[in-house]
Amino acid sequence: MLTILAVKALPAKSTKYEHMDPDNPGFGVAVTPNGRKSFIYRYRVGGRGGTLRRMSLGSIESTTLKKARGAYQKARKQLEEGIDPLEAKAEARREEEQNLTFGALAQQYLSQYAAHKRTGAEDERILNHDVLPRWGKLKAKAIRKRDVVVLLDKILERGANTQANRTFACVRKVFNWAAQKDLVEGSPCAGIKAPSKERTKDRVLTDDEIRALWNLPGLSPKMRVALRLQILLGARIGEIVGMRWDEIDTTA
Repeated sequence: MLTILAVKALPAKSTKYEHMDPDNPGFGVAVTPNGRKSFIYRYRVGGRGGTLRRMSLGSIESTTLKKARGAYQKARKQLEEGIDPLEAKAEARREEEQNLTFGALAQQYLSQYAAHKRTGAEDERILNHDVLPRWGKLKAKAIRKRDVVVLLDKILERGANTQANRTFACVRKVFNWAAQKDLVEGSPCAGIKAPSKERTKDRVLTDDEIRALWNLPGLSPKMRVALRLQILLGARIGEIVGMRWDEIDTTA
């Protein structure tokens, strides 16, 4: 029987290969050339001469051997009952997406997308403060343009015009991301403008003021670099100090 020690010991080869469990027909591990290992169920639809299919049961990083074997046994039972396990999995996913709440959608957005962005913490704050209390239990696909308008009007009523704009931008990002992932058919934010016009700041620094800031004494080397980058790029200081190397194009 396949053991986790045996799975971890499987070497990577020049081409992808599959190592099958002799005690569980169709159950095995697929190993890619870069060493990635995933549990699989290999079966045929239509009997011995039917179409060969492969069903992923999860990578060894995302699941355990016990859980993968349990998923295999469930899939094998479905096949014995005349059900294609892959089709059943796809149907279950479609049903789950139909019933996906905005709360669950927001959590996926935050963990899969926003967590890797500088604005992630702010997005989470906005969603928790104004959006999830109203929409958390609603089906994501049921949210319409009118729901967005009502949400923003409620924020405007308390005089938080800038917050209304930030909330609208965040909600739009969530739905745009969800649409790209095919979790919703489209965004209810389409066709809606920012709820409030923000004041623009026309004040600009003079040449003398820029020179004074550029040569400002008493700064540490890191703060001096951050300040000069802020002057050159016109970015907020929080954006400057939060920059990562993968966000900087050194080829330009």
